[in-house]
Amino acid sequence: MRPQARVGGINRSGAGTLQKRPLMLAADFMLIASSLGLITSSAPAVAAPTPLVENVVLSPDPADVSEDLSCAFDLTTGSTSATAWTVDSSPLATLLLPMEGGAASALEDFSGNSNDAATTYGDPAWSATAGHDGNGAFVFDGNDGLDAGEVFPTGSSYTKTAWVYRTGGGGNNILSGDANSGGHAFWAVDTHLQGGHNGTWNSVQDSVPLATDTWYHVAVTYDWDSQLMTLYKNGAVVDSDTVGRPTSPYDASVRVGTYGTCCGMVGTIDDAAVYQVALSEDQIEALYAAGAGDQNTMVAAETTVGQEWQCQVTPFSDTEAGTTETSNTATITSTAPTFTVTYDGNTNTGGTAPVDPASP
Repeated sequence: MRPQARVGGINRSGAGTLQKRPLMLAADFMLIASSLGLITSSAPAVAAPTPLVENVVLSPDPADVSEDLSCAFDLTTGSTSATAWTVDSSPLATLLLPMEGGAASALEDFSGNSNDAATTYGDPAWSATAGHDGNGAFVFDGNDGLDAGEVFPTGSSYTKTAWVYRTGGGGNNILSGDANSGGHAFWAVDTHLQGGHNGTWNSVQDSVPLATDTWYHVAVTYDWDSQLMTLYKNGAVVDSDTVGRPTSPYDASVRVGTYGTCCGMVGTIDDAAVYQVALSEDQIEALYAAGAGDQNTMVAAETTVGQEWQCQVTPFSDTEAGTTETSNTATITSTAPTFTVTYDGNTNTGGTAPVDPASP
């Protein structure tokens, strides 16, 4: 039998008789107190682990100019990641908005340029479960937008890319400027995807409307040298044309979901990016990558001999961004094909076959 513990206090009962009261067992006290609502029990909150990416490796290294580059890594903790690229120590993109990792991180630029966005006007709503991959995106109602600042490439080639999900009509601007003179636009006005600059906003146009409630990967590129503008939808070319170069004064502003404060997107935008080069058709197709999005491949068409490339990977959870990790440096080389030819007992390796003395 378990011995009874006794309290140190006393009760007065009768004519000065002192009676000692048995000690209430702690377990009994907790049970009664809990039933009376005096004590509530709950497990202590456990903080979610910080998103972490490890073992970021860029291969092959060195890479022949004919080979694609692949950025591989281990997403140790977190739900998703974003990959940026640098060539010769300079970011390839001028703006990269994965729109993930919580409302604050969703405004951050992960291109390497720190061109963070801010609300232009209205109240675009960030959703942790929106986006083409369900990992976060901004939802627009046609009367709001984001301002990424004066970051649009001027006097050079450019590329704009994004995932879009249209839910209504209107201007449906995706990535545009805010000035008609020297400005630029990428939008889906009257449901048709189109783009242009210098006050002509439909230099390239998709003849097939963007359906509502459907995710599309969209892109427009402009090559400064050839003056070729190309429009893409889901990795495929839908229109192209020769368009005059942007004229000064240039509009370097970039608005997401709006043109200035006009003609806003009615729907969702995810993974908005601007590059200071005209990405190749192969690279646009890689970014689309069968509907999943592939930022981890840099195709051979984007590289030239002597360049040095790196990839930077940032992990995200639903609430925060982790630390960006950088890969090794991959150098682009040129390996001339070699072959061995044997003729009359003479062997030559390296690309020049022995000459037959008897041949003319």
